[in-house]
Amino acid sequence: TIVFARSRLITEILVTYLKEDIEKTIKNQGLIRGYRGGYLPLKRREIEKGLREGTIKGVISTNALELGIDIGSLDIAVLAGYPGTISSTWQRAGRAGRKTGKSAAVLVASSAPIDQFIINHPDYFFSKNPEKALINPDNLSILVSHIECATFELPFAEKDKFGRVEIGEILKFLEEEKLVHHSKDKWFWTSDAYPADGVSLRSISSDNFVVVDTSKKTRVIAEVDFSSALTTLHPKAIYLCEGDQYFVDKLDYNQRK
Repeated sequence: TIVFARSRLITEILVTYLKEDIEKTIKNQGLIRGYRGGYLPLKRREIEKGLREGTIKGVISTNALELGIDIGSLDIAVLAGYPGTISSTWQRAGRAGRKTGKSAAVLVASSAPIDQFIINHPDYFFSKNPEKALINPDNLSILVSHIECATFELPFAEKDKFGRVEIGEILKFLEEEKLVHHSKDKWFWTSDAYPADGVSLRSISSDNFVVVDTSKKTRVIAEVDFSSALTTLHPKAIYLCEGDQYFVDKLDYNQRK
């Protein structure tokens, strides 16, 4: 069974409750696991393997397991709240029953207005096509990353545009950052870095903070994306990781931990 939650916090809360309810009753650890962005790669691979092999009976996840990952055969998908789009709803429901005969998908609506609308107007949901993905390519943070990757592939000529956008000022900025060099009316990539490595598919910044457990042996237990770090890792915050609670002693902004 997979349960989809709408946020990382709700995911951790559900993991805590379900672990207490199921694992303590059956007295078998590891049957219920959480899965979300921020877990270390080795932990995520371990959970994915457990789902494929059937040693993990239930997983509570954010949209991190919505697509693109083989998690084997699941019988039931429970959506804890309407995901917000028709496409995400079908994608999450489709995680169950891929290799088995019968499966079920259950949407548990919250009290939010959009949840109540979908529940009371099912014809609206089932008659509509999935939404189209939209992005603003002229967003400066996104555009700069695109220019970096494009320059790495081929140099820009003096009067080239990127789509409809004049990029002269951006190229000058990248030259000041010592990433490109202007020569013979062209802009060449000169940095040793591979720019695509710094582009995140989920957020504008790929500059993550690491969460370090110092209670016993010092070890890294998770990562937090840049935009969420100040609200989840501030001093005296309680950080949740697979149902375990950690007290945040300090946040080192410069060292990103």
